[in-house]
Amino acid sequence: MVVTLAYIVLFLVFSWVILRINQKSDSLSKSVFIAIFLGAVIGLSLHFISANHTKTIIEWYSIVGNGYVHLLKLVAIPLIFISILSAINKLENSAGIGKMSLTIVGCMLCLVMVAGFIGLLTAHVLGLDASAFVHMPSMLTTEEVNKTAAVSIPQLVTSLIPTNIFLDLTGARSVSVIGIVIFTLIAGIALLKVKKEAPEEGQKLSAGINAIQIWVMKMVRIVIALTPYGVMALMTTVFSSYHFEQFASLLGFIGACYIAIFMMFIVHAILLILSGNNPARYFRMVWPVLTFAFVSRSS
Repeated sequence: MVVTLAYIVLFLVFSWVILRINQKSDSLSKSVFIAIFLGAVIGLSLHFISANHTKTIIEWYSIVGNGYVHLLKLVAIPLIFISILSAINKLENSAGIGKMSLTIVGCMLCLVMVAGFIGLLTAHVLGLDASAFVHMPSMLTTEEVNKTAAVSIPQLVTSLIPTNIFLDLTGARSVSVIGIVIFTLIAGIALLKVKKEAPEEGQKLSAGINAIQIWVMKMVRIVIALTPYGVMALMTTVFSSYHFEQFASLLGFIGACYIAIFMMFIVHAILLILSGNNPARYFRMVWPVLTFAFVSRSS
């Protein structure tokens, strides 16, 4: 019990250090990198104490780590929904909504395929496999894998169409995000029609959407501010779970992830050039968001 309390106090002390650094530098990416390092230090130190103590400590740390992941999932769907709806709300008419809808869904599907290809290519070139991590529990059963592999393309396309918006709002399906996008586009088209046919009611809806967007963004910023502490707890779990001889494979996996992400940056730059936009200006404007996504590998 004493050892567990000591590690809880250590986590609180490190959290205070991160808070002070964040207050002085006001740089989330810097705080996250420091959190990764401190989490690695705590995780490695757990290899030198008994397994029972380690298990108990990780259970306590998981409150922060898993709690942070749960909060990310909590705000992700509302953020996607209100961001797209707010963008449609700013349109003057529905003339270009069809093209925009196809562009959004098409770009999402194409980028997912490109990202998957880059991930497979990176793993193949670097010779990565799961042989070093066979002791880790798998999140997918053989039955689930076989069921997914048996899905035909028509069935896959049909599954993208939402049947229960409340189910997709919970993220219960693997394609819930795409279902939310499709529903939001339909809701956006209906919104523009209401604004055109019933201007008074449309203005009320528009004002409500703007207010909800501000509200959701405030919630997102609150969760993002918790990133360093969640990352530190998660890194502690990761580094305590692997044996020392497996760290080379772990570092190789982490390196491959960042290489793949960098390649996706190049893909985005190419798309920006082809669409007539300046990549340098774009990356400069969205750099804080990209930095957060890069250091946390969060979607």
